[in-house]
Amino acid sequence: MIYSESILSCADNSGALLLRCINIYNTKARNSSKPANLILVSIKTLRLLRKIKIGELKKALFVRGRKWMTRLNGTSLKFNQNAAILVNDKLKPLNNRVFGPIYREIIFNKNLFKFNFLLYSTI
Repeated sequence: MIYSESILSCADNSGALLLRCINIYNTKARNSSKPANLILVSIKTLRLLRKIKIGELKKALFVRGRKWMTRLNGTSLKFNQNAAILVNDKLKPLNNRVFGPIYREIIFNKNLFKFNFLLYSTI
């Protein structure tokens, strides 16, 4: 679960290293995000000089969280870091590779079917 002003790492090869959450779209909770939510982020640091620049606002998909998440079958899991994948306005990724595992709930979301070919592992 992340909130506004949370720091996230970028889980793709778009060139960004750290992201800051600005806004969370389509949530009924008090400004908090769950897996597969769309968020607005600002780019804080870069790995490499690419098309993106520091301070740009981009949409991102929340894929890993530090908070314990309980699934409907009773299992619970958490990751070491908060992470997101940068996407464009049509929810297509800006990259061609995703680093590390992501939540399985993203695969079963019919709106996010475009991410299946990028995935290396899911949990």
